[in-house]
Amino acid sequence: MIKARVISGRYKNEIVRITNVSTDELGRKKAACILNSGGRANIPVEELEIIHDVPVEENKTPRAKTASMPFISGSSSSRTLTHTKNMAKNKIEVKPPAPSRKQQLSQCAVCGAEYDVEERRGRPGKITVCEDCAELDE
Repeated sequence: MIKARVISGRYKNEIVRITNVSTDELGRKKAACILNSGGRANIPVEELEIIHDVPVEENKTPRAKTASMPFISGSSSSRTLTHTKNMAKNKIEVKPPAPSRKQQLSQCAVCGAEYDVEERRGRPGKITVCEDCAELDE
């Protein structure tokens, strides 16, 4: 479709889209136009001024002409193209889970003092006794 501005007549200064142009028996040319309001009108071609669309220019940044896929060392003859592409990607690091710092307070079976059970795990002595009483048992 062609865009045009109406320069005279009933639809003056309105932008229209021209769908086709026809000629009557007397040689007058009329353009079938779609108005901004959505309506249609046959406007004489003499009353129209064509608006030339300026093409949008692409970014003219020079780019290196490289292969579509970077070279990856190692045999890739039996691998699929997707698998070979994924070989170049960085692996996701698996971080060890952070130790839980929940406080689980309990009373020592020997002296009755309050202690944190999580701090006692993995240390010598029974887990049901505090740090001081566990050293006495050794």
